[in-house]
Amino acid sequence: KRLSNMYRPARASLGCSEAPTLASYPQELLQERMGQGIHNYLHWLSVLKYLCAERGIQVIVVTQPYYSWGRSEEQFLEHRFRRNKPYDNMMHEGIALLTERLSALAGIAYIPLHEEFATEDLGYFCDAIHMTDEGYERVAKDLRARLTKEASSCAG
Repeated sequence: KRLSNMYRPARASLGCSEAPTLASYPQELLQERMGQGIHNYLHWLSVLKYLCAERGIQVIVVTQPYYSWGRSEEQFLEHRFRRNKPYDNMMHEGIALLTERLSALAGIAYIPLHEEFATEDLGYFCDAIHMTDEGYERVAKDLRARLTKEASSCAG
């Protein structure tokens, strides 16, 4: 009961009297907050890029795989996941916006791993955003190969 009271001011600012669900938030507010979050993220990446450039360090951003990105509805019928369509739609919009903005940001290497995992087995995921041990091993193997290739091309 106390926890629900703790969130009452946040719910009131969003116009929600009940515990909020994604569907209870006004769509415009969600998009505004997502845009603000991405803007802030990119701002701090730019600061990090500047600090790293002074030290000769390359910044690399990797988006994590997301289970519903690029998949058909039929794939979920065959798997244990229940889809949360409003959340998935919001995530897809956010990922697309972040990808667009990161791709245009000079001086930061970007690896859109979420796109590569769109064709991988859903068995690599234990829920919408968390992967199984095998999934994380697959991510590590892929990133290791990319970084090794990049390092050897810089040295040669």
